[in-house]
Amino acid sequence: MTKFNQISQPGATKAERRKAVRRPTYLAASILEPQQGKISNCQVNNISRTGAKVSISGAATIPPVFWLQISGDADLRYCADVWRKDRNIGVDFAAERALREIEDELALARARLRLSDPERARASHWTAGHRPHHRTPG
Repeated sequence: MTKFNQISQPGATKAERRKAVRRPTYLAASILEPQQGKISNCQVNNISRTGAKVSISGAATIPPVFWLQISGDADLRYCADVWRKDRNIGVDFAAERALREIEDELALARARLRLSDPERARASHWTAGHRPHHRTPG
């Protein structure tokens, strides 16, 4: 089960599903779709490193995945909707989620390599103050 599935389990409260604290904002933004360009203006009501709550202005149909561009920010955020109510959409920053999952897997792989590398184990033994005895020519 991926982290995203754990986050979006039915019956969990919003606080239980969120992995990062949201901070209130009132940022102007745009929703973009690669083939159509700008779909709608919107407002980011709260945001964290993992997602946001977006309020849509106008009657545009918003796809389940889209790009969010916050005014004054050059970056586009790839978003997947998690919930919708009236004109509000809760989004998960899908690219950031994927990157976090890859980083977690990489950290686990590195830890496994450290545990299974006998050369590294021997090297750490020597660097811990244990030196082989060498005779100096006399």
